[in-house]
Amino acid sequence: QIYQRAAGKFMQADNMSRATEVLADNFAGDALEEMTRNLNWGYSHHLINNGKFAEAERIVDEMPENQRHNSYINLASAIYQKNPAENKSYAVAVLEKARSFIAEKPETSTEMSNLMQIIAAYSNIEPAEAFRLFEPLIPQMNELSDAAVLLNGFQGSSNIR
Repeated sequence: QIYQRAAGKFMQADNMSRATEVLADNFAGDALEEMTRNLNWGYSHHLINNGKFAEAERIVDEMPENQRHNSYINLASAIYQKNPAENKSYAVAVLEKARSFIAEKPETSTEMSNLMQIIAAYSNIEPAEAFRLFEPLIPQMNELSDAAVLLNGFQGSSNIR
């Protein structure tokens, strides 16, 4: 924890080379990878909070794929909130990066959840796009709801349709 805190202090001072050096000197293998991922995630949020959006985007671009989705959504929302009129197209471009990781028709609950997060972000930035993404999901959501009712009834659940 001491080394993590030290790396975090260097990161907050925008000294990422020293932060990664502290981790590399004291961790190895999977632990080092995990610490580095966490440090980069924290640094991207630090940059976002300080309005350094392009730098944050570069950090997110280098993250493992499974971590990029939420980071892109957070980045796009922060970009748009900073100045909606001037930053709308930039925010949409970042959301498109998040969208690129998800299939048109979600195949798992995780994919559905990720797509719904993107739709929620679009609803603030570009409502027409949010509806365009949401509308094709309605039949699938109805099908899943019907299946859930059937399963819950079979399991003796007292859920009401």
